[in-house]
Amino acid sequence: MQSIHLRLAVDQIKALLEISHVQLFHLKYLDPKIPGYKAEPGELKAAESAVRVLEAALQEDRLRTPSAWEAPARRGLLVRVK
Repeated sequence: MQSIHLRLAVDQIKALLEISHVQLFHLKYLDPKIPGYKAEPGELKAAESAVRVLEAALQEDRLRTPSAWEAPARRGLLVRVK
């Protein structure tokens, strides 16, 4: 797998993580119930891996600067609560 290195602000990572959680929920539970849906091999695994990478980046930042870190906003039931 090819990798790309990005420089993102913590707020950008939080926003991407929130969007990713919602999209992963759709991919995992809702999309398969849509008539005509065809799963792509490895798509779910790649999406879960991407979410783990974003979570690890936030965790690393939180360990570096614990007082400046805030948890992502939890606006609905689709965002995973730890």
